[in-house]
Amino acid sequence: MIEFKNFSHAVFLQIFSRVCYNKNIEDKTACLMRTGVILMPEINYKMLKRDFWLVNILTGSAVLLTLFFLLLQHTGILPSFPCALYMALGIYCPGCGGTRALIALLGGHFIRSLRYNPAVACGILLILYYELGAVITLVKKNGKRYMYHKMWPLALYLSMVAVFTVARDVLLLAAHIDILKAVG
Repeated sequence: MIEFKNFSHAVFLQIFSRVCYNKNIEDKTACLMRTGVILMPEINYKMLKRDFWLVNILTGSAVLLTLFFLLLQHTGILPSFPCALYMALGIYCPGCGGTRALIALLGGHFIRSLRYNPAVACGILLILYYELGAVITLVKKNGKRYMYHKMWPLALYLSMVAVFTVARDVLLLAAHIDILKAVG
C-alpha cells in the first residue's frame, strides 16, 4: 500500500502513475520507484541500531579470530594450509593471496596488498562504505536511508573480484606468470 505524505504527494503520484502506465512499461512499481513517487517504508531505528551493533560485534569477533589464527600461523604453531583448488587444478580461487594481502595491509604495504589480492582492501572499503551509511542514518534520524539501497558498490566489488581472478588465472595458465610468487 502506498502512503501519501500530503495532498500534493497524492497528486504527484497520480501524474507519474499515468506516465508510467501510458508508456506501456511492464514493471509499474519500478517505474514509480525511479520517478521517486513510491516512498521507502519508515525506518525502525531501534531495530537498525540493534542490527548495527550485532553486525559490528560479529565482524569484530571474526577479525579478532582471523588475527589470532594469523598469529598462530606466523609463529609456526599452526600450519598454513594451501588452497585446495590450486592443489587440484593449478588455478587460483578468488580468495588465494587473501592472507598475504591482509598481512601486507596490516604492515602498511597497501600496494603490495592490492597486488596479492585486491578483494581484501576493497572489501574493507566496501564494509566501511555501508557502515558509514548506517552511522549517518542513525545519527541524522531524518527518515532517509543513506547508502543502504545502493547496490552498485557491491556489484562493482564482485565484478572486480571476478575480473581479477580470471585475469590472474589466464596469466598463470597462458603465459606462466604467477602473480602471487612474483609479488612476494
